[in-house]
Amino acid sequence: MNVTKNDIRKVIRDLTLNLTAQVETDYTVFSALSVSEILFISRSSASQYLNEMYNDNELIKVVSRPVLYLHREVLELTFGTKVDETDFLSLKALQKYLTNKKNMSLITNIGQNGSLSSIFNELLACLNYPPYGLTPLLVGHIGSGRSRLMHAVYQRLIELKAYKRYSFTNINCMDYISNPSFKDALAKAIVYDQDKNFDLIYLSNIQYLKDDDLTYVITLLSNHDVRIKPSHIMTSRIIMSTTPSHYAEAAPQVLYGIEALIEVPSLNMRPKQEVLEFIVAYLIKQSIKLGKDIQVTSKYLSNLINADYEFGMYTLKNRIKVSCAKASFSH
Repeated sequence: MNVTKNDIRKVIRDLTLNLTAQVETDYTVFSALSVSEILFISRSSASQYLNEMYNDNELIKVVSRPVLYLHREVLELTFGTKVDETDFLSLKALQKYLTNKKNMSLITNIGQNGSLSSIFNELLACLNYPPYGLTPLLVGHIGSGRSRLMHAVYQRLIELKAYKRYSFTNINCMDYISNPSFKDALAKAIVYDQDKNFDLIYLSNIQYLKDDDLTYVITLLSNHDVRIKPSHIMTSRIIMSTTPSHYAEAAPQVLYGIEALIEVPSLNMRPKQEVLEFIVAYLIKQSIKLGKDIQVTSKYLSNLINADYEFGMYTLKNRIKVSCAKASFSH
């Protein structure tokens, strides 16, 4: 039998599709030895093909004894989340990672088809505007979920598969209040002359930037021509965010550089159903973290749904953490 890499690929895909059943019976089916026995080839040949696919980022590796291989794309489709890692110490570590990622993906996606749908689509439109996108400014209160929204948009862009490679860099300008290296950090993140790639830079909390740093950013956005490399074109997309109060006091040069103003509603302005979805998602996350089932009363849920969240998601998450901590301690 003349076995090809496609034959190996099909075996691993089929095995990964039945991950739960395989783990409960015999997890060694994901090993090179098992694949060699299925296809009647030598273990060394199976191992060679599997490692080639691993190096091509098709497979992930569980570095246990024996070493196991699983199909990345099948895992991502099955669990509905992107697998960023390439190696895991055990199948248990992989399963925990996928469970946590799936739950975070659930949290990230809340509101995409509801109160945030128009905002989500507007961001996608801005980023895909030729040649290098429009420059939006996200305006929202603390805890409104601006960063989470950006990660959701980035994940959707990856799913569209319109570019060869993707990267996402989050620079929190608050970290540069007394740090003079903002320009260096931004210069390091910027990509030049890469039309086939999609490189996104998210500058959060721009209200903390010094005037000359902010002017530098606006200059970049105005002509996509980077001072330190004047003969090259900046192909990175840049999105900035701030709070409503700081936007109201923004200097004219900031407003001049903005091509789209996008307002993100606070948690108090979101539909009650979405607030409930956040509550359930965070309770599930705490349940996983504590390794315990969490039961709540309808009164507890009602109080959380109708509470006032001054700092949005931060306040909601902290209230849930405190409740879970108290319940865990008393039991």
